[in-house]
Amino acid sequence: MKTEVVVETFPLTNAKKQQISLEIECIKETYDEYTYIESVLEWCDVNDVDVTEIKKYINETLIRKIEVEAKDANLIKNKDTAKSKKDDQWLFGV
Repeated sequence: MKTEVVVETFPLTNAKKQQISLEIECIKETYDEYTYIESVLEWCDVNDVDVTEIKKYINETLIRKIEVEAKDANLIKNKDTAKSKKDDQWLFGV
């Protein structure tokens, strides 16, 4: 599934973040077996965006969905049990 998206320079508006987040949600719905993380990777690949920059492109709702998915898969620790309390370092090295 190829989508033509022109990634704008920063700062991205909330509307643009919403659009990109919806495109990622659409990828997840189209490919039932994809996780949110896989959907983000697909979007980044199609749109030639470095995955380490994705947090700048998506809305908080999608960030939280990815965080829940990562916790469920034991990819990150829950904040309650983590030794380091630094927020949002889990998302692709940010």
